[in-house]
Amino acid sequence: MKIALSTQVCRDWDWADSLRVAAETGYDGIELMICEPHTTLEKLQPNIDEIKGLAGRLGIQIAVLTPPRTVAQLAADPDYWEAVLEVAAGLGAEVIKTAPAPPPSQSATDDDFRQAGLAARQCGCLAAEYGVKLTCETYLNMITNTIAGAARFLQEADSEDVYLTLDICNLYINGDDPLEAVEVLGGRTALLHVKDGKRLAGGDWTWHPLGLGEIDFATVFALLEKQSDCRWASIECLIDGEMYVHLESPDTTNPENIVRYDLRAARQLMDSKA
Repeated sequence: MKIALSTQVCRDWDWADSLRVAAETGYDGIELMICEPHTTLEKLQPNIDEIKGLAGRLGIQIAVLTPPRTVAQLAADPDYWEAVLEVAAGLGAEVIKTAPAPPPSQSATDDDFRQAGLAARQCGCLAAEYGVKLTCETYLNMITNTIAGAARFLQEADSEDVYLTLDICNLYINGDDPLEAVEVLGGRTALLHVKDGKRLAGGDWTWHPLGLGEIDFATVFALLEKQSDCRWASIECLIDGEMYVHLESPDTTNPENIVRYDLRAARQLMDSKA
């Protein structure tokens, strides 16, 4: 499995700096988020060849493109969705990551699930024509925020062109077992989101550096490798200097130090049960 850097860590940088830092710190690719001030669809469209050329020179892949809309919103705006797909295909992205739709699964109605599944099926069909995999994340406060909700969503989508971004930590926060999540959902997972944390009393949680939370990512990586063809794990480095006080560098608020630490931790976890 290859490791990508989610550019949520560097939203204040432009795409060129994001590519440079990811490459220099040793990532295989990036998950490029379409968000201000980082970049916009309008900034990407005329610069596809330049971006892809720079990525090639740096030896890094733009693995994932993440638009700032839910799959329901994308289905309702086919022109925008097709523009996203054209950029993704032009950049050589393998995956587009979206959020599904609210509300949380615990309060979703049968119609909520049907509408979300229909939207995903429509978007996934067009994505397949462009050679890109559509994924919907197991997202906090949305219809896929639990194992049961994500499974029901896939059932309603009823399409080989709809995949999941499996965010283990989001499911864990909602009370699900990370290893059960891989067992149940791993076969339809095209992207793994990686971040770590701990549950707190009263249903709250706190983020932690990768490997220092409560999630057994070594086993997650090993199980997912066995039961899916998921090619990418995208690390959502969480910038909080206080969490990373154990880093060798004294400047723990520097994003480059933190993305370097999380990559090293991910590789160690992957190798521990290889």
